Amino acid sequence: MHRVWVVEDEDSLRKAEEKFLNRQGYLVSAFAEGESMLEALKNEQPQVVFLDLKLPGISGEELLPKIKEVNPEIRVIIVSAYSEVENVVKVIRKGAFDFIKKPFNIEEFGHTLEKALENLTLNDEISYLKSREAPSILACPSPAMRGVEELVEKITATPGTTTVLIHGESGTGKEVVARMIYTATKCSGKFVELNCSSIPEPLLESELFGHVKGAFTDAYQEKKGLFELADNGTLFLDEIGDMPPKLQSKLLKVLESKEVKRVGGLNSVQVNVRIIAATNKDLETEVSSGNFRADLFYRLNVFPIIVPPLRDRREDILPLAGYFIERFNREFRKKIQGLSKNSSADFLSYSWPGNVRELKNIIERAMIMENGEELSPMLSGRKQDSGTIIDISGEGIDLETTLSSIEKQYIQKALEAAGWNQSRAAQLLKIPREILRYRMKKYELS
Repeated sequence: MHRVWVVEDEDSLRKAEEKFLNRQGYLVSAFAEGESMLEALKNEQPQVVFLDLKLPGISGEELLPKIKEVNPEIRVIIVSAYSEVENVVKVIRKGAFDFIKKPFNIEEFGHTLEKALENLTLNDEISYLKSREAPSILACPSPAMRGVEELVEKITATPGTTTVLIHGESGTGKEVVARMIYTATKCSGKFVELNCSSIPEPLLESELFGHVKGAFTDAYQEKKGLFELADNGTLFLDEIGDMPPKLQSKLLKVLESKEVKRVGGLNSVQVNVRIIAATNKDLETEVSSGNFRADLFYRLNVFPIIVPPLRDRREDILPLAGYFIERFNREFRKKIQGLSKNSSADFLSYSWPGNVRELKNIIERAMIMENGEELSPMLSGRKQDSGTIIDISGEGIDLETTLSSIEKQYIQKALEAAGWNQSRAAQLLKIPREILRYRMKKYELS
């Protein structure tokens, strides 16, 4: 079970955060100032700390390096008022994972925590990959994921910094693919990541390109941007479809010139960076609607990789469940052998709208609750693939063939309704155009 700490001097806010975290099942400790938190840190360590910047006594900015010194893997989320937002960039540069701007709603609070815990899981996974102690979640039996693996092998075997654009729904594992590309590429630089939707637009340019001293208020010293920090390595731009139009043009210029100019600066700095971008949006539709630059899309989409949703590769569901059970057995020091027979059948018939992320979360919760040898996660309250009456004869059915037939019919109907306009058909099906193309190829529809 994850330990989450809150350091907040405002009583009502601290109690609200503590109540929410307790209700979600986390092990919670709350502190009104930093000194008591540092004392507690000597005896136990949390996975995540929500840290207010303005505290009585030692400030949040002073606390951050002390926390990271004890354990650099602790994810620190800064809680800050808007007036302090310029200082937020400083603490993020010092190792904070993310920040929440006051006032915030509890859903945003919970979502940010989920991101931090997911990031911890990803780091664990990369460690497993490097040590070969556990299989990759990409090492699945489905032809679709074998195809993704082959593309990863091809791009990493090719010298240079070819740009990669990873398409896929939320939760499919786009960041895992990006990290695998980096891990398999022989380079001396770092893997640097940025979620383009998580930082306010006024600060995003400084984050990417850096700034010189005096470029704006509170720019007391020059700062390198993420491009410079990722020199000779990889810069992963997640949610690239949410990048503001003004920065899209500046990113395009950097991609073409391989030079960055810091905010307020006159001189350009040469950089050698592989850009891996990821999106769950249909960027071609975004281009058509004027939300995304066409020239930037073509510049990013040099080497596209489509990560299919879990419902398109049902042969991967049970191997992935086994993979996560093995991982959480290690983490929780349990000896659960696997899924029960009934749960295996439920998993195969479920639509998995949250993809691999949802599967991992369900397994993790079930592992916390289970003390026996078999796992029986509850899926009864979740929406299934179809509201139709299902009947299985004594001879049984071929589940994969049946589901594929239904999916093919829906895709063909959407294409016919759209006059075989792929962009319109993708909108009717509420999927990215690249995913539609992948499925058309799969079912030989043209």
